[in-house]
Amino acid sequence: MAGILNRRTLRTFILLFVLVNLVAGSIVSCGQAEKDCIHYINTEFGYSLDYPSDWYLEESNHNEIAIGPHTGEFSQIQVVASPGAPVLKPLTPEMAAANTEASLYLFFDVLKCANLNIFVNEAVSGKWDWKAVFTVTCQGTSLLGAKFIKETPSITYTIIILCPRRTGFAEGWDAIDSFEVE
Repeated sequence: MAGILNRRTLRTFILLFVLVNLVAGSIVSCGQAEKDCIHYINTEFGYSLDYPSDWYLEESNHNEIAIGPHTGEFSQIQVVASPGAPVLKPLTPEMAAANTEASLYLFFDVLKCANLNIFVNEAVSGKWDWKAVFTVTCQGTSLLGAKFIKETPSITYTIIILCPRRTGFAEGWDAIDSFEVE
């Protein structure tokens, strides 16, 4: 009898756990409960992502967008879709790391930022092909950032997220998690 109660209790616990997670997942979006999101689709370059409806979206040109909250706090995500053959996949991991590092130094040099410290710069599996995580100082503000790269046979997707180190920018990370190649 004790074995039956334990199995029944375990089944009840598992069912309760699944139901709680389903309910929680249905009311949480864009990192916050009850937050309205916009589902952005770029049909020309075949990708989509979700971001909070109270954020801005700026299309710099046909292959580049920037999204973020309407504050001057440096919190921003930049998405660039570059047509052409993969750049990193044909390289050795060492050469790909050097290429990623050089592109980050160039990017932040143009922005007049300093103290770039890259502490992750590696190939990854899953949604992304490459990931770099770094800190940098721009206009006296210490920022945390990451660069994610996804290469397909015809398009390379690059996403850079920046946020002040003290904020965390959970909604930004949720937007990146929602990124999909269609």
